[in-house]
Amino acid sequence: MRNLIFILLLVPIFIFSQNKKEQKKATKTANTWLLKIDNGEYAESWDSTGEYFQNSIQRDRWSAALTASRLPLGNVIYREFNSADYKAQIPGAPDGKYYVLTFNVSYEKKNSGIETITLSKGSDGNWEVVGFFIK
Repeated sequence: MRNLIFILLLVPIFIFSQNKKEQKKATKTANTWLLKIDNGEYAESWDSTGEYFQNSIQRDRWSAALTASRLPLGNVIYREFNSADYKAQIPGAPDGKYYVLTFNVSYEKKNSGIETITLSKGSDGNWEVVGFFIK
């Protein structure tokens, strides 16, 4: 009985540590991807997104959209992690494993904003960007 109680106490700790590892991986992927955006590598950012994203917008349209919306904001002054929410369902997308990450951000020409990045766990087990917007 004592062993059962001990095991039951360890299960939530194990699950929590696994979730933290996955969150770190997703956040690292998001930060790497955001650097491409920050460096004006818009087409390359599209190349490193997931299939869902690529099926939603063509590469040249993605580049044009970022040129029109992100470029005028100027360079990033700061970006800090705000939140991570794990979801099994998101509107308009198939059920799966998702992280919705938010970052507080300041640009040269916009004092404050929030960047939201949605990542999905790909078939290869890696996290990939499937959504992005700036508010």
